[in-house]
This record gives sequence, structure tokens and C-alpha cells, in this order.
Amino acid sequence: MNPLLVSTSDQAGGAARSAWRLHRGLRAVGCPSRMLTLNKVSADPDVRAFVPPRSLPTRVRRKLRRRTLLRTRPALAETPVFEIFGTDLSEHGADLLDAVFPSPGSPNERHAGPTPDVVNLHWVARMFDDRTFLPALAARAPVVWTLHDMQPFTGGCHYDGPAMAPCGRFAGPPIEYGNTTGGEPKCGRCPQLAGDAEDDLSRRIWKRRQEAFGRIPTDRLTFVTPSRWLGAEVSRSALCGRFPVEVIPYGLDLDLYRPHDRSFAREVLGVPPNAKTILFLSDSVGNVRKGFEYLRSALERLRGLSDLYLVTVGRGAPELPDGLPHVALGSVSDDRILALAYAAADLFAIPSLADNLPNTVLEAMACGTPSVGFAAGGIPDMIRPGETGLLAPTGDVPAFADALAALLSDDALRTRLGKNCRRVAEAEYALARQGHDYQALFERTLGRAA
Repeated sequence: MNPLLVSTSDQAGGAARSAWRLHRGLRAVGCPSRMLTLNKVSADPDVRAFVPPRSLPTRVRRKLRRRTLLRTRPALAETPVFEIFGTDLSEHGADLLDAVFPSPGSPNERHAGPTPDVVNLHWVARMFDDRTFLPALAARAPVVWTLHDMQPFTGGCHYDGPAMAPCGRFAGPPIEYGNTTGGEPKCGRCPQLAGDAEDDLSRRIWKRRQEAFGRIPTDRLTFVTPSRWLGAEVSRSALCGRFPVEVIPYGLDLDLYRPHDRSFAREVLGVPPNAKTILFLSDSVGNVRKGFEYLRSALERLRGLSDLYLVTVGRGAPELPDGLPHVALGSVSDDRILALAYAAADLFAIPSLADNLPNTVLEAMACGTPSVGFAAGGIPDMIRPGETGLLAPTGDVPAFADALAALLSDDALRTRLGKNCRRVAEAEYALARQGHDYQALFERTLGRAA
């Protein structure tokens, strides 16, 4: 068996890091995984970058498509953008197919390796056009698509809104195989786009995806979701609800992410030794979906708590309550430093309004740090109240503040939850377990396709 993992990047971003971790986990259990990326970051020899065709006609076509995509970028709503909005189109069209199955003499042939017998897509924004690439790929090899958000089965949104007010217009009876034009249209009037047109960009993207998925038999495409919540959303999807869905959580290198001496971690990062320390981590602190504003409001309610301290990791300077001691570590990609940040904290706060299975919670658990979060998306898969942390209803600031205070003020509870976190991480989220689960899924997928 020769699986090929396809991802926009191998390490830039949470979804890319998840794909690369899976790639390493597969190789660790003896499965000869390889990766194909648009942007290669790592020095991994089993990861190769997609080389677009370089003939004059294809270069001209790419340039024209690039200009068209720039001119037709979606106009987002004026309200704070909940999350990025993506399309089903790319400047590359279906050129990626030649990188997956290189033709003789193509630029991708030299480093392609064995022909893949199963292709595992991950976060693949800007890599291909759905209509031309997906049916052609599924005709050549069975496809397993690991979803890291909702975008592949919506009209463009990566999340259809906060958990307390989702849009839900992507859902409905699943389209049947061969139904490339019929059926009740979905999406449209997208709250994340400017305007109020029924036939807006999200509706047009949905219709093109209807054509793409309608041409793929159910035994040629399987979806994998890391969280039970996202698996249920796929099953509700009008575009993808007829395809098989399996839930396989992310895996983690538990030797890299492990408990460290707290005093040492705080000394390294400049955190006061006796502070009651909360950690917040996001690629961008200002990402509305990650909910830092809710954490800030909760911290306002905790002013009476002595020795309160905040550590943030991510781009951007957060607006904080007056007088709150704080250290901003900025963007951190080194796993060893991240492990120290988790170890330095008394608890990890994750006020996300919508999320899949955040790696940050897994990393905190592996480091023996309990979490407090909103009960949104796949977060409850990991934060189990009274076992690995505490939960509050999504968007409920008073309840979130109470949960933070309860955990910060009870040393014995934090210690017990921290030990449980490590135990659960070892039992359920080891990288080898994820590798074995995917290897078994690939074998089942090949059997169905045969």
C-alpha cells in the first residue's frame, strides 16, 4: 500500500501540522506514507512540493486565472469577519492531477515515487478546481479526505458561524450519485458575504460542488473527521452526506509534548513563580472565532483574584483589562517551546465559538495542563468536565469566568485533572494509534474500491 497525503502545506498552520504529524505517524508504524504540498516548509525527504507545468500555454493560463481570481475575490460582510472564506477554484485548475500521477517527462516525475493506490486529501485550499480535479482523481484512485473544517462541503465558509447561531444552509437531503444539476439548491444569502442576494457567490460555489461530488461514486470517496461534531456536520451535508464518514482523532508525539517542571518552564519564559497563570494560544489572537474577546471579558470578572497572570501565544497584541500582568510570546512554531508554555500554565483557556478538534487542547492535555473552554464543536471530545477540565456554554462569559476561577483556586483539583489529562492523552491520542487507525482505514477503502 502506498498512500499519498496532499496538503497545502506540511507545517504552516494547524491543519498542515496535523497532516504532517499523521504522515510521520504512518511511517512510524511501517506504512510508507509520502506527502505532496503546495508550500513545503519542512526538510522531510518524503515530502515533495507540487511543481506546476512550465510550458508557455500553461503559464499564460495560470496568470490569467490568477488575475480573474483576484478580481473576483469575495466581498465580505462589514461585521467582524468570523473566519476566512474560500472558493472551489484555483489558478492551477486540474494541474495537480499530474503531480499525483505524473506523466512521462513531466517536472513532477523525478521525485514522485511509487504510484499512490490511495490519496488522502487534507486542507487543500488553492490547490485545484473541485469540478475538474476531484472526479478525475477519484476515477484514478480511492480518495480519503480528512476534513479540518467545514469548507469542502459548504458554499465557501470554513465554519458556518458561532455554535450559538450557526447558519446551517449547507444542510439538507444528500444529492444522489449522478445528480449534477438537480436537487434543491443550498447555501446562498451567506451571512459572511456582503449583500443579501440568494444567488450569491456561496450559491454558485455550492452548485459547482454539486456537479463535482455528483460525479463521484460512494465507494471512491471516504471522509474522515477528527471530531464527532464535524462527522455529524458532514452527515447533514447536502453535498457529502451520502459518502462514508469515519471519526479518527488527531495524534500527538507524546515524547515531545509531555509534562515539564513548572518552575523551570516559568523561569525560561519569564513567568512569575507564584502566579495563577492562564495560557491562551491561537495563530492570530485577533481571530474572532477563537474568542479572545470572551476571555478578556471573563478576566475583567476575575479582578479580585490575586496573582492572576496571562500568557498569550500568537500574532497580534491583545487588548487586556487594565493592570493585568501579561507576557506575549508572539508566534511560536517550535514544539519544545510550546510544550514549555503549556507546562508553565496552571490552565489552558480556549473560548472558541466554533472549532473542530483543536490541537492546542491535545497539546495541553499531553503536557498535563487542564483546560477551560466553551462547549463548541469538538472541544467536548477532549475537555471532559471534572476529568480533564471544565466547560461553559458557548458564549456564556459569567459561566466561563466561574470555571476559570474554580480551577485556579483549587490546587488539588488542578493536580488531579492534570494527571487525568496525561492519562487520557496516552490512552487515546498517541500518534501510533492514529497511524494504525489510518492504515486500517486505507486498507478498508482499497477493499471497497476493488
